[in-house]
Amino acid sequence: MYPERRNERPRDDGGEPRRVLVALLFVDIVGSTRWVVELGDRAWREQLDRFLAAARAELDRSEGREVDAVGDGLLAAFDGATRAVRCAGGIVRGARALGLEVRAGVHVGECEVDGGRLRGVSLHLGARLAALAEPGEVLVSGTVRDVVAGSGLRFRDRGVHELRGLPGRHRVYSARGEANVSAGPAAAGSPPPRRPTAAWVGRTTPGAIPPP
Repeated sequence: MYPERRNERPRDDGGEPRRVLVALLFVDIVGSTRWVVELGDRAWREQLDRFLAAARAELDRSEGREVDAVGDGLLAAFDGATRAVRCAGGIVRGARALGLEVRAGVHVGECEVDGGRLRGVSLHLGARLAALAEPGEVLVSGTVRDVVAGSGLRFRDRGVHELRGLPGRHRVYSARGEANVSAGPAAAGSPPPRRPTAAWVGRTTPGAIPPP
């Protein structure tokens, strides 16, 4: 649910849904079906709960607002795109500490607030970016790259892509540098992430993101 600010109306004076400009972060766990099969329902549920707890702690630190968590994915909204990109990097690192890989997408755009939920094309674009990302990668739209100028964030051009269900072609960028996230499946020279096992996931998780 998208939290309404006090005294804000869900619709404007003309009866149209209220529109807000937000930075949207989509996160998706890579290979979740495989983990369910390997670990079993209960062990995977416990591992997923640990991941969500770590991701929510990162959201709190970054002043993000959780909009929805469905299955193995998470949607969050931010007042600033820089915080969204850096939060995405933190979630990637936290997932790796749990032996998981995630992919993330960040976009900035207007959304309708309808009954406390966000709706609109911007959400679909952000979700498509996350789907396009490689494991461990944070992809952002050209809009994000433009609005964070001067933030210190750096990006690698990932080319122009068609995003399923959306018109036209879209240039996308991979977060680098201070976002401290991988530009692809694994940074050169870095060890592969640990693979969770049914025996391992029941233990206290070292390196998980602590609460703020």
